[in-house]
Amino acid sequence: MSGYRFSLWYQPQAYIWSFVKLYFDASFGHWSVDEIPAYRHAERQVNIYSIAPVARFYYRGENISPFVDVSIGVSYLTRTRIYTRNLGMHVSFQDQLAFGAILGKEQRVSVSLGGLHYSNGSLCNRNGGMTIPLFINLGFRL
Repeated sequence: MSGYRFSLWYQPQAYIWSFVKLYFDASFGHWSVDEIPAYRHAERQVNIYSIAPVARFYYRGENISPFVDVSIGVSYLTRTRIYTRNLGMHVSFQDQLAFGAILGKEQRVSVSLGGLHYSNGSLCNRNGGMTIPLFINLGFRL
């Protein structure tokens, strides 16, 4: 699988503590299966809209601030099948785990590596799930 994900984050000042921040992530993702045999009729791509709270555990350094992001949110999938996976239903959960760092004296640039998993949590009979094992996230704070 390959694709991209675009996110907007909202960080309320009231949810910033010494080593933990809580922010909110709204995202759009487009994922596709790269190689599908020509004889198979299958859906090749899915778009996913998500909203999720994210807990960021961090250490504030002078020029580099390492962090871990953990999140579970709600998603809407535009298709219930992708290639051989039956995702079951359009509503799904999005689980995310990422490791990264915020860079610079003004702490405006962030870089992280992580993984995503989409699953309906067995809310229906089919729950093929979909995992994005590695994503690279680049961010900039205004």
